[in-house]
Amino acid sequence: MKQCKHESLKSAEEDFVQENETCTRPHWTRSQLWKQPLPGMRRQWLSQCFTRGALLLRRRRVLTIEGAEHVLGGRDPFIFVANHSQRTEALVVPCLLAFLRGGKRVHFLADWNFALIPPVGLMYWCGGTILLTRKSARPRFLNLFKPLFMRQATGFERARERLAQGASIGLYPEGTVNRRPGRLLRGYPGAARLSLETGVPVVAAGISYPGHEGPAPVPESAAMQLTIGPALCPGPPSARPSVHDVREWHARIMSRIAELSGQSWTPESTRR
Repeated sequence: MKQCKHESLKSAEEDFVQENETCTRPHWTRSQLWKQPLPGMRRQWLSQCFTRGALLLRRRRVLTIEGAEHVLGGRDPFIFVANHSQRTEALVVPCLLAFLRGGKRVHFLADWNFALIPPVGLMYWCGGTILLTRKSARPRFLNLFKPLFMRQATGFERARERLAQGASIGLYPEGTVNRRPGRLLRGYPGAARLSLETGVPVVAAGISYPGHEGPAPVPESAAMQLTIGPALCPGPPSARPSVHDVREWHARIMSRIAELSGQSWTPESTRR
């Protein structure tokens, strides 16, 4: 596999992460969370307050962050992917990335129907979330609001535009919250296809919960550990990657997520 140019990148941000233990052991104080400069959100006071406030609420639930140097602003664009074991990850992980990157956001893809919940809708707006409108809402009468979230370009077309502009995007390939600890769902190949079509590297991460054991679902109050791996590079872009290439690349991405999260994955896993 071709070596990714990001692997040889050295920046001031990377030096900062390596020298500052608070990035890998995020025991941030309230003062640090409010005073740390976020130049990527300059004049975006609501986004700054939301990001800082979310981390204030969950700061004791984030045990460690390893590999933060792989997602710094100098490495854009990339496609961030991770496993999905609890709902609050959709809030905490984007805020963590934005804080580590000095306010420079990773634009996550998410289903439109959750934006109907006012606090979630505010979170999506502050995070620059790209909404996907393929799925139907439940209960069905909520689909009356779906046209309000539809755009001329699809969610994945807008994701390609963000990548072309040099921004990074993020998604959870499993496609839903996976309530089975220890084993990943088969997942959907959207990240793999985007990577092959654009030539943009994939940065896989594993979210684990050291204090949780057994087959029971991970509770929302469980403390997480985030482990981010080096970028996986797909090689030159291909306008129409073959089904075989997409499956192979998806398998490699999911296997890396499994390795980083301490879980297992096979192509025969279910999607639900």
